[in-house]
Amino acid sequence: MTILTGIRIAIAVAVLWFAYHLGGLSGKAQVAQLQAAQSATLSKALQAQAATTAAETARLQGAVSQYEQQLQTPNPIDAGLAHRVYVYATANCPTVPKTASAAGGAVNAPQEPASATELIRLSQAVIDACSADAAQLNALIEAWPR
Repeated sequence: MTILTGIRIAIAVAVLWFAYHLGGLSGKAQVAQLQAAQSATLSKALQAQAATTAAETARLQGAVSQYEQQLQTPNPIDAGLAHRVYVYATANCPTVPKTASAAGGAVNAPQEPASATELIRLSQAVIDACSADAAQLNALIEAWPR
């Protein structure tokens, strides 16, 4: 019976080793299948992220180029105001006193205007122009989307 028992033990060991070997092979196949599935999922996620990033970059680039185009387009309200300020700054008004310098470098006191009506008229013109600008700006503020 000892030989028979030894043969039974050898057969049992062989069966167990064969079962272990088959289980290991199926486990390796499952691990390889899981790795392939994870690689496919990761690849799809990276492609989706790349597409999203490209779309967001294109959207932001469009917004930046639109903003830069708006900066290049002159605003008629600003241009009108700047032109009026330039005209008033370069106006040759005889009633506005100018500073004169003497030969020794001393500054003479400016002469007083003969009448204040010209100065009042010019001041009123500036105030009227500023009021017109304020009306335009208020209309722009009201029309601005919120």
